[in-house]
Amino acid sequence: MSEGDTDAVIKEIQDRLPEVVQKLVDQRVAEIKQDMNKENEERIQEINVLSANVSDVLERREHLLNLEAEIKRCQEDERKKQLAKTEEYTMLAFSLAGTSVEDVEKVCYVVKLFIETGQVDANKDLRIPLNKKLRNAEVKQFVYNIIRYNGKENLDAESFLQTAFGEWFSGKKENIAKNYSVLPKDSLVSKEGVETDLERLRKHMDI
Repeated sequence: MSEGDTDAVIKEIQDRLPEVVQKLVDQRVAEIKQDMNKENEERIQEINVLSANVSDVLERREHLLNLEAEIKRCQEDERKKQLAKTEEYTMLAFSLAGTSVEDVEKVCYVVKLFIETGQVDANKDLRIPLNKKLRNAEVKQFVYNIIRYNGKENLDAESFLQTAFGEWFSGKKENIAKNYSVLPKDSLVSKEGVETDLERLRKHMDI
């Protein structure tokens, strides 16, 4: 190739160099854009998945909170029903035993206070006078029944008996726990508990 031809080729290459470079640059830019778009799509997908997971978690949390609130409402309703039946049980048992209206009201008050708070009111005016028609074994079983019915097994039944029904019981708490376990045949209460006793007491009241 002659020197003239060489110069012509070099000049052609020089003239086309910007075009080639631009093409290479454009190609590289296109590749970068493609990579960026792909990366953005992947991130968006990850964000969507994360958002869906967060949404599921929040929805599940709200459901659990609602469920917990509903359980508490049901428990409170059940507690109120149990307390109402306990009060009815108290009124029927002591009324059928011939207890005066005033003393029945006292029993209802001290029983409700005991079941709701675990406290035993030591006020002497609230102590229940002895009623010989209601035997000490019946009174003890009555207290055991209401404690078990209301799920308050941790309450001190013997202290309550000593304080509220002191005329029925004397001596140490241990003696009360060990004794007075044999119910009379015509007992107004039974070891079967509040629900069973209530049905029977209601029938007695109707009669």
